[in-house]
Amino acid sequence: MASALSALEARGVALAARHGAAAQRASQLRALPTRIAALEADAAALAAAQPAEPHAPALGLPLADTAALLCAREAECVALRARVAGARAGLPRRERDAERVAAELLVLQERKRGVVVAALEARRRREEGGVDELEERGRWFRAAEMALANMLGVEA
Repeated sequence: MASALSALEARGVALAARHGAAAQRASQLRALPTRIAALEADAAALAAAQPAEPHAPALGLPLADTAALLCAREAECVALRARVAGARAGLPRRERDAERVAAELLVLQERKRGVVVAALEARRRREEGGVDELEERGRWFRAAEMALANMLGVEA
């Protein structure tokens, strides 16, 4: 009987310990809703206090989405670096082409100045009643063309 009594006593002590632990967990669970509400209020206050960044919507992404976005941006950077390298490789050729075109432009501008001066001189001579040599050469060429056309029987 003593052994049964000691077994019952041990079991009672174990049950009392389990009851105490259960009561403690129950009190913690009863306090949990108020603690959750307080934490949610803190989170809302922190979110409201943080300035909004419209240019950085990716800051609130989960880790997997952030990693995917990072990979995409790194691939974009690699592509842009390749384009920049290609553009730099073609730069010396384009600079040489630009220098060549600039030299041609200088020659053409010089010719234009000469032609403009000649045209102004021809206009001045015509206004003064004179005939310039270009007009005379043009008349001679037209007369020669008409004479050759008449000799050969061809319409000009």
